[in-house]
Amino acid sequence: EADEIEKLCERYNINLRIIEAKSRSLLNRNANGNYKFAHKSILEFFLFEKAFKEVDFRKIITLNGFNGYDMLKHFIQEKSNAYLQNLMKSNPNKLQSGSFSFFQLPDIDFSDVDIIDCDFEGCNLSEANFMFAKLVNVNLCSANLIKANFRGANLRNVKLNYSVLKKGKLREANLKDVEMIGANLEEVNLEGA
Repeated sequence: EADEIEKLCERYNINLRIIEAKSRSLLNRNANGNYKFAHKSILEFFLFEKAFKEVDFRKIITLNGFNGYDMLKHFIQEKSNAYLQNLMKSNPNKLQSGSFSFFQLPDIDFSDVDIIDCDFEGCNLSEANFMFAKLVNVNLCSANLIKANFRGANLRNVKLNYSVLKKGKLREANLKDVEMIGANLEEVNLEGA
């Protein structure tokens, strides 16, 4: 309502006349007089801000498959990649002690990277490249690893429980102490593993 907009303007010290606050904004009124975002992508941006800060909310969004929220998925994917690149800027061959649960990281390149004590639970890592990577104490439970490439990777104490590795490549991978309870291994290449 108009009173709420006036209170918000006053609360945040925004100097707008009431007509300006009610028109030409990111909000429009519907037929019932309630406010809604002028464009769905604005709502998706605010959802992204909450999802990136709160893993429980990101989990809910991810598990619902981003149904109808393509920009939200795009925003999270873009931020996930930027966040990882920033973390690895000083040492591009090592990623340690990070929590990345339910990040969107399809096609990411972790080849020849040491990944130690990291949590990737529920991540979208479809078509990710882990070729010749070293993974130690890594949680990949419930991750989307469709067509991921682990060729020649060294996996120690890695959890792949309930992950989807369909059409993945684990050729010549060291799978010492790897848990795969309930994992989907349909059409996975395990030659020489």
